[in-house]
Amino acid sequence: MTFNKDYLSDEELSALIAETESEGLVQAPKGLHAEVISRIDRNPARSQKERTADFYKFTYKVVLSVAAALLLMTLLPRTIDARRPVPTREEVLKERTITDEMHILPQKQKPTKEEVQKDLSKKDLITMLEDYITEKGGILK
Repeated sequence: MTFNKDYLSDEELSALIAETESEGLVQAPKGLHAEVISRIDRNPARSQKERTADFYKFTYKVVLSVAAALLLMTLLPRTIDARRPVPTREEVLKERTITDEMHILPQKQKPTKEEVQKDLSKKDLITMLEDYITEKGGILK
């Protein structure tokens, strides 16, 4: 048999139908009826109380799931504020340019080590060093 797009051709389909009709029905294995009956007896039908209890358990689980989902939706922060419109590309680029320009502006220069040393005398430096050592718990002398 050849398949064309997962279908049998008309001739092949006719041959399959004729073969099936000529062979007749397939016989079930011996003892199948007895095995089915014994399995039914081992697993009796559940009572109305058991089915009702299972239904209430399922309902309880669904209610808890919905409550947990609602709790998470209210407690977690929202990522998108519906009242604030989404900015356009031009607005984003304009904001980026403003922040870039802020980095370019000259900032107050910190004095170099040499400039600080010129401004302070040796006595001031020794006093600062003593203060630093005593603050850290050291003892001078």
